[in-house]
Amino acid sequence: MENEYAPSFTGTGINGDKIKLNDLKGKYVLLDFWASWCGPCRKTIPGWKALYAKYNQNDFVIISVSTDSDHDDWLQALDKENMPWAQVIDQGKNETTIAADLNSVHYIPFYVLLDKQGKVILASNDESLITKKINEIFQ
Repeated sequence: MENEYAPSFTGTGINGDKIKLNDLKGKYVLLDFWASWCGPCRKTIPGWKALYAKYNQNDFVIISVSTDSDHDDWLQALDKENMPWAQVIDQGKNETTIAADLNSVHYIPFYVLLDKQGKVILASNDESLITKKINEIFQ
């Protein structure tokens, strides 16, 4: 998966808006695969908030891709967690592509870090490895 282009997908945002991965070329992108019911996923949110605050002015974005099957559970978690980056729910409805399947995500939490061209730099369930790599990029 590393050094390969990440598969493009379109996700449905909070207000039904469409968020396209291909629209983010030219930025480093962290795909954060999670769900409202996933305790380990939610424990990583403060760390992502800190990285986002530190680097979002440097062409760094996060897209949290929820695998929730219940839209209301997802919205309640978003309200509680207050994450300031793009949020999509990956339910495979309409033209929405199953982002998790495309990125070979078999468990959550899982993270995929992309370079500015959309190639995978690192894919892991280890928050510390992803954090270390992001810090190295922006040193």
